Amino acid sequence: MKVLLVNASDCKGGAAVVSRRLLHALNKQEGVEAKMLVAEKGTVDGNIIALPRTWWIRKALDRAVVWAANGFTKKKLWLTDGGFFGNDITQRKEFQEADVIHLHWVNQGFLGLRDIEKILKSGKKVVWTLHDMWPATSICHYAEDCRKFQTEGCSFCPQLQKPSADDLSARIFHKKKALFANLPESCGFSFIGCSNWVSGMASSSAITRHLPVQTIPNAISFSQYAVGDRVEAKRRLGISPETKVICFGAARIDTPIKGFRFLVEALKMQADKLQNTLLLLMGGVSDETVFREIPIPYKHLGFISDTAPVYQASDCLVNCSLFENLGTTMIEAQACGCTPAAFDTGGTTDIVRDGETGYIALPQNSASLAEAISKALHSPIPPENLHQFAVDNFSEDVVAKRHLVVYKTQEKEK
Repeated sequence: MKVLLVNASDCKGGAAVVSRRLLHALNKQEGVEAKMLVAEKGTVDGNIIALPRTWWIRKALDRAVVWAANGFTKKKLWLTDGGFFGNDITQRKEFQEADVIHLHWVNQGFLGLRDIEKILKSGKKVVWTLHDMWPATSICHYAEDCRKFQTEGCSFCPQLQKPSADDLSARIFHKKKALFANLPESCGFSFIGCSNWVSGMASSSAITRHLPVQTIPNAISFSQYAVGDRVEAKRRLGISPETKVICFGAARIDTPIKGFRFLVEALKMQADKLQNTLLLLMGGVSDETVFREIPIPYKHLGFISDTAPVYQASDCLVNCSLFENLGTTMIEAQACGCTPAAFDTGGTTDIVRDGETGYIALPQNSASLAEAISKALHSPIPPENLHQFAVDNFSEDVVAKRHLVVYKTQEKEK
């Protein structure tokens, strides 16, 4: 079986990381030959093929249209996508040789709606993984509290600066609904949700509710994520073995959706009980003044490629995102024996079972988060239990085999 994974990049963004992991996992399965097609390539993997560099022109044009529809402002510019421009990949050799086409994150000028339509009508078996909500909504990657995509039409979009009855969301909603309305049987199309939450969003969407969707989590390579000696791990980072360590990571720490302010508020509530506690921060930041309110000692590690030593040194990982599909950092932390404390948002409960594989807090509730952090620090889940849970549910081999069931089911149905 030949599988072609399609993702905008192999190096930038969470979807790039997990789709590349799936590529490697599939190629370890007997009788499977997997390749990956990207617009932007940053690795030297021979199984990953890049489009000609002219793709960036389409990306620029696509962003320009969204910018205009957004009232000529950059505010929330990257939160929406209209699928105006893209690349026709159906004539490429890799596409024509593949038995299964597996779409991943394809926005910002990589694949437009017309390109996606060509893929769905090509006669190939097609699967599309929901790394966010965009395939099932109109223009947004995360709908936040809006549920207009579940009705008979989007309009007055809260993501746009000049919403109206006939705004960009309204026009794209009807285009997408028409796109998915009458798919050819030959494509055996189905969605794969990375979490039960995002699968539920697709099943409730007026655009996609008639289409099959299954939940398969992202794959994690556990070759580097393992339980280590926490005392030694702390010493390597220059931390006293007696110090309790809380870690928090994000591509950009102060992105509002990551909820860093809730962590700061939770720490303030527990400050008198955290006198011998250190906060480790991973990732970039656009405004370092957000660190001024942190009430306990902290270290900002910046961007780091190897996060395992941080998890191995940490007693608790905090995830306080306002919206979360499947929080990979929580799985990686579990694999290293670090107890997660997380808001009950999105797919979090696929990973954190309260009191069993971590601790759950009420969404956007600092007091509840403070309580969850306290439990993680003082009643940690046994590291071996956390690691085994992660391996049993998210290992590359387990996830690859679940994907093969979907691919082969489509073959049989065809």
